[in-house]
Amino acid sequence: MSGRPLAPNRGDCPRARRLPRWPSLSLFALVGLLAAPPLVHRTAWGSEVAVLSLPSRTIVARIDSLWLADDRDGAHELARRYVPTARAAGDSLFLLHLLARQGQMWATLNRAREALPVLREALPLADALGVEDLRRACRRWLGVAFYAEGSLDDGSAQFRELLELSRDCGDTRHEGYAWMGLAYRDWRTDRAAPACEQYERAAGLLRQSGDQRGELWALIGLNIAYAQLGEYRRSLAGNRRIVEFGRQAGLRSVEALGHNNLGHLLYSLGDPSEALAHFVESLQIMQDEGDLRDSIVAGQNISTCEIALGRLQAALARLRDLLNLCRREGYQDLQSGLLIELADAYLHQGLAPLAARLQREALALGKQLSVNQECESLLGLSRALAAMDSSHDALNMLRASAPRILASAAPLEQCQFRVGLGRRLLDAQRYTEAIDVLLPIERRSVDLGLTGVRLEALVLSAWALRKLGHPDSALFLLRRAHSLWETDRGMPLDPQWRELRGATANELFSQMVSLLLENPPDKPREERIRNAFALLQCYKARTLLERMHGPGAEAGTVARDPSLTLPELQTAVLETDELFLDVMLGPEQSLVFACTHRECRVAIAPGTKELAAKLHLLHELLSTPPR
Repeated sequence: MSGRPLAPNRGDCPRARRLPRWPSLSLFALVGLLAAPPLVHRTAWGSEVAVLSLPSRTIVARIDSLWLADDRDGAHELARRYVPTARAAGDSLFLLHLLARQGQMWATLNRAREALPVLREALPLADALGVEDLRRACRRWLGVAFYAEGSLDDGSAQFRELLELSRDCGDTRHEGYAWMGLAYRDWRTDRAAPACEQYERAAGLLRQSGDQRGELWALIGLNIAYAQLGEYRRSLAGNRRIVEFGRQAGLRSVEALGHNNLGHLLYSLGDPSEALAHFVESLQIMQDEGDLRDSIVAGQNISTCEIALGRLQAALARLRDLLNLCRREGYQDLQSGLLIELADAYLHQGLAPLAARLQREALALGKQLSVNQECESLLGLSRALAAMDSSHDALNMLRASAPRILASAAPLEQCQFRVGLGRRLLDAQRYTEAIDVLLPIERRSVDLGLTGVRLEALVLSAWALRKLGHPDSALFLLRRAHSLWETDRGMPLDPQWRELRGATANELFSQMVSLLLENPPDKPREERIRNAFALLQCYKARTLLERMHGPGAEAGTVARDPSLTLPELQTAVLETDELFLDVMLGPEQSLVFACTHRECRVAIAPGTKELAAKLHLLHELLSTPPR
């Protein structure tokens, strides 16, 4: 083979369309994934509150009221102010109530780093004082905090202990939350069937205890587990029941939640048009209820669907209007998300300078930005800078932020940050450093079940090894990535993972086909061509099947590989006067296989970076031919 080896895109995979957001009425305790602040349910932490002195009881009640009113800063500040007072007075019971509330508030906001030390202090204090309600409540929120940190084993241990404590004293409410916590562990580890059973049990216990909102969370978790099982009809039906439940009970917020969740699922299933209708219903309810904050989130979800439907200008106009509304109302947390989404949309249009400006505006929000939002914005800015031929600046920016992000962000965001940093190191030809940054992702992502970033890290690490002159090691990593791609049968439900996997798979197979054409060098050229051709057909056949069957396809359906080997093509398909051409498009260069019934040759062609504009023009001409 002549010519330079086929290379993966050393820029970035295309930014996947963002999934719709969940309004704040979708609570963290549901499945641990929801970023918006939950409403507090049952603010009384037990009969022990009555034992507090009247001033202490008044302070505790004020904290609960502020939290219920969604004044998070006020609730946190009040608790923070009186913790030293309780310590100085030696009032252990008052201190326990303050710490328990601090821990709950941080845990529900997915802030494990702040929640864990507080709850670790509160729990032994509750045990020592024998405050039974708080012993159970602290274990519940400690389990939630461990899950937010990514420590599934530690979290499930707390929920198992909570289950025993609750059964011993007949506390059906906390028993229900214990089953919900265990269900979440099973859901996260791809054990959807037992998760469904446990969510059903949790819903029954919470219904029995009169905790209507807790029952609702369990039912929502059940619907999500149904979707994981591939039982999309049951999941859709369950969410429609939530809509009806809210309508009949006069709970408009619950009705809006059901519409939002239906929209989220339908969007993931590849039906943004019907999803849009449910998001519009959700928006109308929120506007009727005067819920301005969540109506902004619903409007953002509508924009996500409009982008998927090709209505880009309408979506951009809506996002700009929502951003102006956030600025006027002072919703800086929502403002950051809108800035990031607008920047992604502009970068997709090729407007990198405008995208960079918006990402910098988001980062300028400073403390109003969560660590995970900061991570997302930094990565968006690095992509924009790289698109502006400023990869050196992008690398320096990510390096400066790495210690803070890798110490504070959630596990998924840490892995995504490493991928972004690894890409910029590859741009700078710092291949050894890139490997040091990328390879730890695989170990971490195996523990967390993060298939997407694991696949991407393996492919990028292989590219670095090739550039360092280690093709055998690169091929070893690519075979592992190929095995991971093969075992992930069926079209993924998550559109972000679908798009990311498609771009990563192109990089994976571009490298593998090129390496098989060159290696092992001691084998005849004809045999290497046959092996490369077979791999290419496997990739194309599998991809075609996935697109035909769409998201949620049954594993067995997509697993069947109808691809032909080169000998089969030559002997059973091609006639003596026929020529078969097959192209593998790569970012840097492409390969063209030319096959007759007697031989097969391979030629080098330009990659998509050079061909993109010409291919786009050809597509325009073919789709709208001149008269």
